[in-house]
Order: sequence, then C-alpha cells, then structure tokens
Amino acid sequence: MTLPTPPRDLREHAPAGRIITPDPAAVERFMALMAEQRRQQPTPQAEATRRQYSGDRIAANIQRAAQARADKVRFVLSDEQMADVEQRRADGETWESIARVFHVSHTTIWAAYMRQRAAAKKAAKKVKPQ
Repeated sequence: MTLPTPPRDLREHAPAGRIITPDPAAVERFMALMAEQRRQQPTPQAEATRRQYSGDRIAANIQRAAQARADKVRFVLSDEQMADVEQRRADGETWESIARVFHVSHTTIWAAYMRQRAAAKKAAKKVKPQ
C-alpha cells in the first residue's frame, strides 16, 4: 500500500519552489484593507432595505416608461379629423378606407374614434345635470 504525499506548507513555497518572504509593511496594509472592507459591508437588514427600495424604484421606472410609450403611441384625432371621420362614416365609408387616409390600421382609428366619442358623452353628462 502506498501512502499519499503529505501536503506541503505553501506559506514557505512559491511557484517553481522559490521561497518568498513577504514585505511586513505590505502585509499590514493588506490586512488593514481587508478589515476596512469587512466594516463597510452592510448589515443584512440594510441590504434588504436597499434592495426593496431599488426594486420599488425599478418597478416605478418601468411603469412610467410604459405609460410614456402608451401616451406616445396612442392615436388621437383632432376636432377636424373627428368631424371628418364622422362625415365619412355617415356617407357609408368603411373603417378600412378611413384608416388608409390617416395611415393607421382600422382598429387604431376605430379605437381613437370610440375613445373620443366616450369622452364627449362623459363631458356632456357632467354639463347637463345642472
């Protein structure tokens, strides 16, 4: 039976068998740096609070960006365009042909028309019951 090779004491040996004597001042600076880094590490409670705040901030930024994109993408008809769409619909024109004039899809023009019509009805209800 062969016995395993005993482990070497690597504190005395460097690669290729060279012996290195560390500079005591460098060792002291390194130990001080490590102690300082340990002191600067946040407590688990502080880290959890920071992550919670960070997560809330990230969620708020995502929501704000999504709303900005929706506001930018949402197609809105001016009063003149709304009157034009209403006239075209009264004349029997299809949503597809009206959409081609505005260079959007028929669902986009229809949704914009319905949104503005609903807003106008809501505004009329507020004014009426005086």
